[in-house]
Amino acid sequence: MNDLLRIGSVSAVRGSSIEIVVDADKNEPSLIHKGEIIQNVTVGSFIIIHRGYRRLVVKVQEEFLAENRDWPAGKYRRDDEHYRRILKTTLLGTYTDGVFSRGRTLTPLIGNTAYLATTSEKEQICSNNNSPNDPNDPNTPPDGTDIHDQQIEIGTLNNDSSVRFSLNVSAFFASHVGIFGNTGSGKSYTLAQIYTKLFDLFDSRQSFPEKTHFIIFDLNGEYSFNPDDQVLCNPRFKTVHNISNDHADSLELPSTTLYDPDFWYTVLEATEKTQQPFIRRTLDNITDSKYSRDNIFAIFLQLLEGANPTQVDHTLIFSFLEDMHGGLDLSNDRFEHELSNFRLILHFNSTTRAYYVHEGSKGQYSGGEIFDRTVREFFNKAFSENFQPSSNPLDKVNIAFRIQFYSDIARGFSNTPHLRPLISRLDSRMPLLKTTLSFVDRWKLADGVTIINLQNASLEMRKLIPLVITRALYREHKLRHKTLDNGTDLTRRSHHFLNFIIDEAHNLLSYESSRESDTWRNTRLEMFEEILKEGRKFGVFVTLASQRPHDISPTITSQLHHYLLHQLVNPIDVAAVRNSVAYLDELAFDELTSLARGTCIISGTSIQVPAIVNIDKLHNDQRPHNETIDLNIHWQL
Repeated sequence: MNDLLRIGSVSAVRGSSIEIVVDADKNEPSLIHKGEIIQNVTVGSFIIIHRGYRRLVVKVQEEFLAENRDWPAGKYRRDDEHYRRILKTTLLGTYTDGVFSRGRTLTPLIGNTAYLATTSEKEQICSNNNSPNDPNDPNTPPDGTDIHDQQIEIGTLNNDSSVRFSLNVSAFFASHVGIFGNTGSGKSYTLAQIYTKLFDLFDSRQSFPEKTHFIIFDLNGEYSFNPDDQVLCNPRFKTVHNISNDHADSLELPSTTLYDPDFWYTVLEATEKTQQPFIRRTLDNITDSKYSRDNIFAIFLQLLEGANPTQVDHTLIFSFLEDMHGGLDLSNDRFEHELSNFRLILHFNSTTRAYYVHEGSKGQYSGGEIFDRTVREFFNKAFSENFQPSSNPLDKVNIAFRIQFYSDIARGFSNTPHLRPLISRLDSRMPLLKTTLSFVDRWKLADGVTIINLQNASLEMRKLIPLVITRALYREHKLRHKTLDNGTDLTRRSHHFLNFIIDEAHNLLSYESSRESDTWRNTRLEMFEEILKEGRKFGVFVTLASQRPHDISPTITSQLHHYLLHQLVNPIDVAAVRNSVAYLDELAFDELTSLARGTCIISGTSIQVPAIVNIDKLHNDQRPHNETIDLNIHWQL
């Protein structure tokens, strides 16, 4: 080792805490080694200690001055020689044959020489390649190229701009990622930088990998301002779906989703005791006979003749007729006229708790011959001979719910107060589903980047649409993965990759909200918690970006594998991160409140040494559209 890089020697060893005395002549800010400018040691620097043939890596945590007691008494000395500079460091691991391995296998000895790490050594220490190539892997190229070593550079070390920081593509993107920071700290910029660098790899080979899907929920329109721009990736790789209260670009989902009870539990916020069993009954009993004219008439009679004496909704009969007309016989133009006439002759006796019709001057009650004949005559006039449910599978399930609702009420299986709120939510959310989603039998999610722009969507849509889409795609992806597992070619399952990217994630994953029921909140959170806990096995991953980490469920933040932390000022947010991140020391947490814009702390399972990184600048046409307004320009000052 060149003595020019020597900075001192070990003076104390206390477990992983190592103290180094700096040589008196090594206090300059930088030095030149082989034409390379190397920053001198400071807090955050890496130092290599030689112990025989072994090289140990330590990181400087703090430095201080100590009085030099070894100077001979009575001898003159300058003031700067009266004190020694002491570095307090932490042992990180060993450096062997150009490869850094984290972990303490041995400690240095007092007197061992300490050297500054060169730029190449710092880059190796910060390297995130923890997956050496397996020669027995069938995917290993014949030339022996390391398929696990693809890196993307995203910035430089904060304390040494000469050291580039890179991420291992395989290790980083096959994980759950959290990007947290205050408004304006650069978190959206960092998200854009990371995925832009990844998608640039695909662009360089002119094609997007097969069976690889990125779903981005863009709540503020930062990545979907212009579908033809270069934000995140080349326009040919991405599809933008704009969703608003009055218009939406329909997104296709598999029709099997409509027959999944969990889907409807989510959409309708179904309670566990009464409403969820109702949903299961409906989906289990969807047959062609359910929509037949005979079945509808039978339910009509049951409603008229089996009125519950304690729970009577006088409007139920007419809402049933209107729903059946709208769902099964919409083309019949006689309905409104006949219904108006029927309203005039049908009455309800509150004393006897029974319906009756006027026949001349005398009322004919339900169950009687005249009553039955009158009802059948009305039904035959109001409805055509052939009922035909809509070809739209969403409409078909919608009318099935309504048929089951009236059938359950008529037969006394349920009462109106228990199920009416569910039907009301069905009424309000069905238009939303029909506007934003379409369900098809032959479904295939297009490879590439799908951006769901929710900038102009209502608060209800912002929460419901991401949850519905995520649930449907995750379940379908999981089902296909299991199908491949049952086949003969198990290696094919590695070819399926699905990544959900959620910006402003606190709006979707908050665990404290006074605007929603506990059932809805629990359903929403349980879905994402399941993905974070189990998704890795099926090739499904999540990237979250948020300015309020404490608003997000602690179960979710603690399940993340990688963290990119920008400046956080609120003590509650800092505490939430401290409780979730297991890879940072106190020095890193102290830096959180003072990080510069565009600078973040990166740590995680594939990051051997957590680092403070200045994220690279993006080209103007690749930046997310989230810049703060320039008032000098706006006001022409």
